[in-house]
Amino acid sequence: MTSKRTKLPNDYERMIPEYHKGTEVYGEHVARYAAVDDIVKGKTVLDIACGSGYGTKMIAKNAKKVTGVDVLEDSIKYARENYNNKNIDYFVGDAEKLPLKDRSVDVVVSFETIEHVKGYIKFMEEIKRVLKEGGLLILSTPNELEFAEGNHFHLHEFEHDELLKLVKKYFKNVTPYYQATWISSLVGDQKLMSGEWDGSLRVSQTAPISPEKILYFYFLCSDREIAETIESHGVLGEHWSERKKVEAESKQLLTDQHVRNLEAIITSLKAELSHAKDELASIKKSRTYKLAKKVSKIKPSSANRSIKK
Repeated sequence: MTSKRTKLPNDYERMIPEYHKGTEVYGEHVARYAAVDDIVKGKTVLDIACGSGYGTKMIAKNAKKVTGVDVLEDSIKYARENYNNKNIDYFVGDAEKLPLKDRSVDVVVSFETIEHVKGYIKFMEEIKRVLKEGGLLILSTPNELEFAEGNHFHLHEFEHDELLKLVKKYFKNVTPYYQATWISSLVGDQKLMSGEWDGSLRVSQTAPISPEKILYFYFLCSDREIAETIESHGVLGEHWSERKKVEAESKQLLTDQHVRNLEAIITSLKAELSHAKDELASIKKSRTYKLAKKVSKIKPSSANRSIKK
């Protein structure tokens, strides 16, 4: 008898390849993990908020050992079922109370985590506790000035200087890197276009942006001098035809919602109009009745009587 496989809901916050592969958000997440390939080589690594586990397994390709920790039990079950490896351990755990021993890892990877943590000061203290002396933190988080408003999963987003000030309280050295998203265009042969691959491309930057417009911060932090560097890594994700389809669907959904809203307003106005007509009819009836009573009480005057005579 086969055991039931764990399913994770598509909440549009947790990146799950079975839902998001080929999309822009998938490419963004993959790029973060792919960029640390050389840094984690032969190291013991903690992946905080590992989610579905796809990134933990990417790290495990070069790392000596990886521990994936997530607060959601179903995420850990899912990761064990879909993205396990002989050098990976998965544990349920809170970012403010990590289930690891003191000074037990060489590298902590924290991608899109700190903005979800209420006690982010405690979170930083926990990272320092589990890192070995001279260990390295690789941390990414969205730029509050650029990231879309209204994400209810994010408890606190950071501006650049605010984040830099925070991490410098815990680490002597910080090397800032950044992650941004552009619309890209590629010229290549059919093989290049039609399959998934990982390789080098000549890239031209035609739309430079300033740091305050960067979508994500990507910091390397350590108490020692930081010798590691992040090799620039880009991804191609979500072809224009797919984006157009999504935009068309979104526009249709908005149009349908707009129509429903108008229909609801019309229905409400009709009800109000009907109620107003009933009130008006009631008022007219009441006034007619009162007027009739007054008229019935009026006695003919003497002048009128004399005329009649």
